[in-house]
Amino acid sequence: GIAVLDGTIEVHKPGIREYCYPECQNVSFEAEDEGLNKIFAAAKETFRQNTLDIFMDCPSRERGGWLCDSYFTAQAEKFFTGKSIVEDTFLNNFVMAKEFPNIPQGMLPMVYPSEIKTYGNEYIPQWAMWYVVELGEYCNTRDLIDPQPYKQLCYDLLAWFRRYENSDGLLEKVPGWNFVEWSKANNWVQDVNYPSNMLYSKMLQVMGELYEDYELIHKAKALKERIIEQSFDGEYFIDNALRMEDGSLCLSGNRSETCQYYAYFFGVADVHDHRFDKLTNMLLNVFGPERKRKQEMPEIEFSNAFIGNYLRVIILLRIKEFSKALSDIKGYFLKMAELTGTLWENDELERAKSGGSLNHGFASFAGLAITYAIAGISSIDYNKKTIAMDNNYLSGINYSLKIKTSDGDIHISENNGNKYVNLPTTWTQTL
Repeated sequence: GIAVLDGTIEVHKPGIREYCYPECQNVSFEAEDEGLNKIFAAAKETFRQNTLDIFMDCPSRERGGWLCDSYFTAQAEKFFTGKSIVEDTFLNNFVMAKEFPNIPQGMLPMVYPSEIKTYGNEYIPQWAMWYVVELGEYCNTRDLIDPQPYKQLCYDLLAWFRRYENSDGLLEKVPGWNFVEWSKANNWVQDVNYPSNMLYSKMLQVMGELYEDYELIHKAKALKERIIEQSFDGEYFIDNALRMEDGSLCLSGNRSETCQYYAYFFGVADVHDHRFDKLTNMLLNVFGPERKRKQEMPEIEFSNAFIGNYLRVIILLRIKEFSKALSDIKGYFLKMAELTGTLWENDELERAKSGGSLNHGFASFAGLAITYAIAGISSIDYNKKTIAMDNNYLSGINYSLKIKTSDGDIHISENNGNKYVNLPTTWTQTL
């Protein structure tokens, strides 16, 4: 409204300008399940409010461009807008920078561009590794770009990490703010943190593939086996090992749900590898939102929203456990969508009272996850123009999904037990 306390004014064409992403019409989705519709709408709204010139964490607090968050928000950008304009800018900002004040040479800032001095000399070494992982996804599945402009940055980062490799090739006692996720798992980051080393193996693999560096590919594979050898106790991966006074490395015994997700997400564990049969059973039949609600097996530290719950959903999509993924998405996000119409930084409202955001950019990934889970999609590769989808999977929910591409629309729907799939003529489907 307009209030005039004295004098007169003349108003012409009053209006409101939204400070949010304007173009989010690339996907249309509607299901008979109203809970899924609410989550999808909340994910879209969360994306719009947290994506302008860069990916932000939240519109009301830092408005900073955090790495790792960007891995998930970037996928939401391609999904909701059909483009990767913001991601392109976001990744290139790091290349264009002449220097990063207050952090070691070769390291990347955990949040950029923003006032780095605000955080003193803090940096998150794991978030720098996520930059490389995101770069791999960007180059391989979203835009046909030349990875060469990023090469020096990647190898400078690798040189920094190599200073902290122990005799086993594992990262040990890495300085900085070591961060795995917002849970007790983050109390177990030293001396040798195995989730961080799982991420490190993925970083090596991505760099090896991008730059045809076969030494790094071999090293990544060897590192995965060394992690299994040290960390896996036959049932679970242990989060960390401590260096004793006699120089030996001793497993802490700490076990988190998130550590197990890191193992599957980064390819250290495999559901088809019989060494992990017991763990895979836990993944499929025990872990997830219901275990936390019931406080079942509390000796395995529960995951939090970021990033454990997201890794779990992606893993389930990869291994074609679509019904379970759909159920878990509702278990994780429906309460958020119903309470605020946006998606949160943490999975509990109580955590927000100590500073957590109730509108966090990475959470917009849930919109993509819903549509993949209901349609039986494991992945979409926009470069190769392929969609990995199980045509035989039926959600049991009537829905309609349309995703625009430069070649035409992907249209998938389900109606009374029948599934209908229409792809652009230039696209192919894989299992």
